[in-house]
Amino acid sequence: MKKITIKGHEEGVLTDSALMIGSFDGVHLGHKAIADTLIALSRQKGLKPYALTFEPHPRLVLGNNIKLLTTHYEKFMLLSKLELDGVVYVNFNRQIADMPYADFVEQFIVKALGAKLVVVGYDHHFGRGREGNPERLTELGKLMGFDVKVVQPIKLGEKIIKSNTIRELVEYGDIAEANAMLGHLYLISGITVRGKGLGEQIGYPTANIEVPEEKLLPLNGVYAAMVGFNDNFPDMPAVVYIGTAPTVSGKKKMVEVHIFDFEGKLYGTRLNIGLVDFIRVEREFRSTEVLRAQIENDIEIAKQIINRHTKKEPAHKTI
Repeated sequence: MKKITIKGHEEGVLTDSALMIGSFDGVHLGHKAIADTLIALSRQKGLKPYALTFEPHPRLVLGNNIKLLTTHYEKFMLLSKLELDGVVYVNFNRQIADMPYADFVEQFIVKALGAKLVVVGYDHHFGRGREGNPERLTELGKLMGFDVKVVQPIKLGEKIIKSNTIRELVEYGDIAEANAMLGHLYLISGITVRGKGLGEQIGYPTANIEVPEEKLLPLNGVYAAMVGFNDNFPDMPAVVYIGTAPTVSGKKKMVEVHIFDFEGKLYGTRLNIGLVDFIRVEREFRSTEVLRAQIENDIEIAKQIINRHTKKEPAHKTI
């Protein structure tokens, strides 16, 4: 899938395109509804469907204290599962943030990307002071020659599926509910680095993952998970620990994964971890022997959770 970055001065990067526009943090079921609408209409109109998103996330540029559901790598990985021709990244900065909404539309949507169709969510805002909205976008479309389709909210039960709601669920460790809103396992992707080797010493070797600073990590504790290597979606069962390792006087928050029935060195390999469900909170143990016994129990619980999960649907194959 194509990956394009634009800064705002380009013209004619795309022609006859159809765009879905948003930050798409998490690439959740609400975003998928937008994508489904985009792809269906693109086929009818003979247009090329693209996602238009922003890097870095606008809220980071504007100084908001936010952790992201998806890093740049994770977002592209998830968007690549959709039937899009590509993803266009706006190199977002203060200058673009301060653009009047009509100027943004003219420069990016019309001149740079040649859009004939734009699909957005019901709550999409853009331009200086978030003055642009679906209604104003629709009016500009009539003037500038593109159609606009607004997708209404998607609900899980009575709750509207939104990135902010999912962030709260992840922060509290409610991974099962978060996954239901995402439509896929909550991804944590990072490069393996050398750790202290304690896991190997007690019989359960782990890979330590270096995670980007902006990534939202859930409540400290132990999780059932699936893992994939490099660009592959998670498909191997595992147990994951997220926390500071208080039993061995740790301080820095870390992500460690023990992959079941796996042998080999993983240093420098990208691991894509898909959290399935929460097992227990982080605890300090009086000895490594007690810790080992607890890990054995965690693994058995993780296997039961993963077995139930895989019987329902292999979420690494869905989005």
